[in-house]
Order: sequence, then structure tokens, then C-alpha cells
Amino acid sequence: MRPRQGDWYARNMYIQGTDQYKYHVKTYGHPSQFGYKDICHLWKAERWDPDALVKLYKRAGAEYLVSLATHHDNFDCWNSKHQVWNAMNVGPKRDIVGTWAKVARANGLRFGVSYHGTPHRTWDEFLPVRYKSDTTGPLAGVPYDGMQTLADGKGKWWEGMDPQLLNGRPHKKNTPCPEFVQRFMLRVQDVIDSYNPDILNFDDGTKFTFDDGGTGAPDLKVWLGIPDLAPQIMAYYYNKNIQAHSGHLEGVVDLKEVEEPIWGTLTRDLEGSLADTLQVNPWQTETCIGWWHYSRAIFENHAYQKPSLIIPLLVDIVSKNGNLLLSIPCRPWGAGQR
Repeated sequence: MRPRQGDWYARNMYIQGTDQYKYHVKTYGHPSQFGYKDICHLWKAERWDPDALVKLYKRAGAEYLVSLATHHDNFDCWNSKHQVWNAMNVGPKRDIVGTWAKVARANGLRFGVSYHGTPHRTWDEFLPVRYKSDTTGPLAGVPYDGMQTLADGKGKWWEGMDPQLLNGRPHKKNTPCPEFVQRFMLRVQDVIDSYNPDILNFDDGTKFTFDDGGTGAPDLKVWLGIPDLAPQIMAYYYNKNIQAHSGHLEGVVDLKEVEEPIWGTLTRDLEGSLADTLQVNPWQTETCIGWWHYSRAIFENHAYQKPSLIIPLLVDIVSKNGNLLLSIPCRPWGAGQR
């Protein structure tokens, strides 16, 4: 049994009163005893057949495949050198990203990775709820498992694995952590070095925020996001890509909220929206056939996006020099939608 409860389960299961919290407590127990790390342990991908799936996607017209490397949950889906909580150590015991890369390229597709574990999205939005507790009920005040330490794992399946590497050390929102940022950068470099992706996609933007009292200076907390990290990441990625292609740059970086002066340095990603006119520079829109994560309520009731919506969307995007990245969530055991 795996959740199949849609987007942001790794966050909402720690927010008392949400539907995903209620489902979690009913199905697995209270998050003080059975937390997100234990959900990862349940994930086995035992029926995953990437070769069959890639062949299906190619027959449908796909020209490139993008694998999820890390979502906001902070769990790495490859043989990560800098995050012990990864798919080789926990759950499937397989290099998900590496397998997708091998199979996609064997079938003539370009390969990309999508990285959602940026400091702002993960450190600021996802992790702080894991240190809280219920405010009402019989377990009010009992800390969720985000407060657990290495010592708490003695005699358990995760003995020897520090849960703070998955959950972060307890902190409040807007509390910068240089160590987390450094580990994030090392993990991104590890993906680049290990798989030489043709596309490097981030669920974050380059736009600076301002909270300056009218001085025009950027908000000093912005370093938790992408704006001041993007140049370092792009330089590392582009240089590696040039080396891998005999002096030619073939790699693509996708970012959101891109300011116009730097449009020519990367590819703009317009999640869920369209360009209004024909664009000089290539761009991309992301959308999904349902929710971004598998949801029984949507997929098992066949409530997919209909071809009458997706096909005109694709035509509009391509006519304006864009690409469509269409997300196809799999069931947790690895099978597709049919």
C-alpha cells in the first residue's frame, strides 16, 4: 500500500486537518511514529518497466524524456553521493534516474532531469512542517518524526541513517542554512557529473524579490532560492556539457520567472501557461495529464486531461517556438496508466 494521494503528500501529511493528513493517520498511523521516511521505505517500483514505457512515449511522439531527480521532499532518485536518503539505499534499491537515462538514450531520445529540491522550495516550504505536532486530539504536542535524530533509529529499519539529512535540522521558515545550500549544490553537480543530462530543469525561478523599504536592494533572504545560485549552476553545467560534446554547447537549462535581459542565456519554463506571441528564443511549457503526482481520485476514475485540450495546447505552443513537457505520473509500483 502506497499513498497515491496526489501532490505535496510529503508536506500535507504533516498538517493536521488536511485530507492527506487524515488519510495518512488512518492508513499508516500518526506522523510522530510513521513519517515520510517510512513512506519512502514502502516504495518498491516492483513492476517498473522503463523500456516499455519509453517505447510507448516515443510512439506517442516524444522527442525527449525528463526524469524527476529530487522533489520538494528532499529524497534523491539516483545513487546520490551527497544524500544517503536515495533510491539506491531506500525503497526501490535502484538508480531510477540512471536507468531512465540509459533507456531513453538507447531509444534515441534526449534525456533531462528535473530538480525540485531547491533550498527555497524544500528548506523553506516543505521541511518546517515536519517539526510541528498536532494542536488538538490525543497526540497534541507529540512531535512529528521530523524531530527524530540518528539515535532514535537504533533497532529500526533506518538504523545508521540520520533522519536530519532528509528532514533538515529543525528550523523555522526564512532561516538560512549555508550547509543545506552547499549540499544542494553538490547534489546538483553530482547529477550533472553522473548522467550528463541534455536538459537541466528546475522548479524555481531567477526573479529577485524585494523587501527593501524602497532602497532598490534585493531581499537578502533570496539566496535560499535560485537567483544567486543559478549563475554557478549554469556555468558548471554548460562547461561540463561543452566538454562532453567536443567544444559544442548542446545542453539546455530550464528555469521559471526569467527576467527578459537574460532570456538568451537559458530556456524559459512557463508552467501551466502560454506565450502570447511567437518567441525568438525557444521556451517550454509544463503540464500534466492529471495531478503532478499520482492520485487515485483522478487516475483510477479516468479523469485525465482530454486530447481535445492537450492537442490544441501542443499546437499553440509549437507554433510560438515552444516545447511541451507533458508529465505522465506512474503508479508507485512502476506501471503506467493503462
